[in-house]
Amino acid sequence: MDGEKLCKLSEFLLNQRFTHGDGLLNDGIRFQNYPVVGFNHLIQTSGGCQDLIDGRLPFVSPLEFQFASSCLENAPKLDDYTCHWDPRIQNILDFDTSISVPMTRIKEAIKDVRKVIASNPNAICSTEIYGGIWLRFVKKSSAYLGEKEDVVMFEFLYYRAREPNTPRWNEDYLEEIEQMLLTKYGGKPHWGKNRNFAFEGMEERTSNLAKFVEV
Repeated sequence: MDGEKLCKLSEFLLNQRFTHGDGLLNDGIRFQNYPVVGFNHLIQTSGGCQDLIDGRLPFVSPLEFQFASSCLENAPKLDDYTCHWDPRIQNILDFDTSISVPMTRIKEAIKDVRKVIASNPNAICSTEIYGGIWLRFVKKSSAYLGEKEDVVMFEFLYYRAREPNTPRWNEDYLEEIEQMLLTKYGGKPHWGKNRNFAFEGMEERTSNLAKFVEV
């Protein structure tokens, strides 16, 4: 795989998504400009294709539509549009990793991630095609399986082959970031977005795990 070409493609896709708001809505109908402020369920549409007019998308670009959450059910109406994860077509296959790091250590963690990326800038471009490395802020919670303290969630999607024994592209760099967040920074894996090894020692990193198992 040509790393330079992949990075140029990922840069183009990111610019397109950013320019069109990537599914964010300022007034519940369309994206106009940043910043977008409000309750998440009113401003984030994952592409904006929930409201169709005569089977067409009034305010959403074709690029945004491929990331839309409801496009699977709407795809038959739109011959030119579909989700990239639509199971009816053999398209992109990806893997999703998500790890939360304590807010008190986020500055150090970001610096270390940047060091890994700086060692080979082309190595992480495979994540940028899916939006890059996402940072989400989560408050401490007493809920079962909740966060014990305020955290920042690192999330990154990357290409995976359909053959299970084929390694990820530049896997060593992705593995270094993943293991660093889990071990050096005491990261907690997302329950549905990680591999089995990431869940070792979850009792110490999770609120009320025993009570959750009881229920």
